[in-house]
Amino acid sequence: MTTMVKVDDLVKHYGEGEDRITALDGVSFELEKATITAIVGPSGSGKSTLARCINSLVKPTSGRISIAGADPATQTVEKRRTIGTIFQGSSLQRRRTAQRNVMLPLEFAGWKKADAQARANELLALVGLDGRGAAYPGELSGGQKQRVGIARALALLPSVLLADEATTGLDHANRASVLQLLRDLRAELGLTIILITHEMDAAREIADDVLLLADGRIVERGAIRDLVLQDSKVRGNLFPARPHLVATDRHNYRIHYARQNVPLDWVARLSQRLPEPLQVLGATIEELKGEAVGYMIVANTAGPEELARAADGFGLQIHELEAVDA
Repeated sequence: MTTMVKVDDLVKHYGEGEDRITALDGVSFELEKATITAIVGPSGSGKSTLARCINSLVKPTSGRISIAGADPATQTVEKRRTIGTIFQGSSLQRRRTAQRNVMLPLEFAGWKKADAQARANELLALVGLDGRGAAYPGELSGGQKQRVGIARALALLPSVLLADEATTGLDHANRASVLQLLRDLRAELGLTIILITHEMDAAREIADDVLLLADGRIVERGAIRDLVLQDSKVRGNLFPARPHLVATDRHNYRIHYARQNVPLDWVARLSQRLPEPLQVLGATIEELKGEAVGYMIVANTAGPEELARAADGFGLQIHELEAVDA
């Protein structure tokens, strides 16, 4: 596959001396063409700084970024034009219509007005807003405004689309529609999409790969389907642990799917191997890339070793949960 984005030993410091803060500390990775990668991590992990370095809004202290083979040190203008950025809340100019907001980067690039208008109309149709070019941002819903922001990000035919918290603040329906639009654009235009987000649901729904940042470093990276099948930090964030359970005479377990093709009837089959059926206390099971992933919280009188022996061959990973007194 073609490498579209290459980040090599990226470092970014803010301040000097004792006041110096290291936002990025030797970050390196490569992204292939037409993939969707989610960059996730807690507040202060370096996500926003990384996004601003990638789209040239911030100059790194050291390291290199290459976009479609362009060296940012010598081809800044071209590099900027190979990246389209979608910002949180769309960042539209409220006194410009949807069409004129999309035209803005074209005007800066020196396009003739008629050509810029035609291009803006094409893009508005592409994002599902055909006929809404004359509407002002105040006349559009949150999801529609974000679609205008996506159209604007596509104006200069980028090969990479950077979505910086693009779904933050949207309701469930609008968030789902924006994520579906990004999927469609990847398929139709062959875009490489970088999703900077703290919304783990968004990462789970759309990403091929995930990159977890903490304290300015990459602490975990891989295909999202692989990471949710492993005992990974990403899985812990994508499927958060439930609260401690009240102590009873039974053991409480969290059972994760640890491979592809876990039998659909594993609960019934495992129960048949135990002195009593599993008591299901809760579950988060979803489809990801065509496979069931997630976990189930269960209780049973069987001890950890007995349950592990009974579950052998099902492709499950078992963790005993601590309980608290009632």
